[in-house]
Amino acid sequence: MIPGLHSARLAVNAVSRPLVLRRTTGGYVDGRWVQDMTEAPIRGSILQMSEADRLNLPEGIRVEAEATLYTTAAIVAADESAGNPGDRIVDGAKLWQVLKLAERVEGGFNKAFLGAVADTGQEIAR
Repeated sequence: MIPGLHSARLAVNAVSRPLVLRRTTGGYVDGRWVQDMTEAPIRGSILQMSEADRLNLPEGIRVEAEATLYTTAAIVAADESAGNPGDRIVDGAKLWQVLKLAERVEGGFNKAFLGAVADTGQEIAR
């Protein structure tokens, strides 16, 4: 591990709080699509997105992204081409969609860009 990055993981853990990860999965059973949603507790910190981060995002995500999540949990971003709706993060009464992931493998944490969504029980199309 690169010196100083271990402290980055410790910092992420120190300021994190309980959140809920919602993951939608599915597959074909007897020729019909069956969708399943699982929830798991994670710890993370949701912060306002910096202007530098916003400018570095692709334009389509830049207009939707509102916040940044730092977590040591494994998370999945939405990928329209793969048909993956991505994970959702529940923070109290607020529901977030993981739009883009900036994995920091060397630091042992993930940085994700989030967009707010209404909790309708339906996944948003990306």
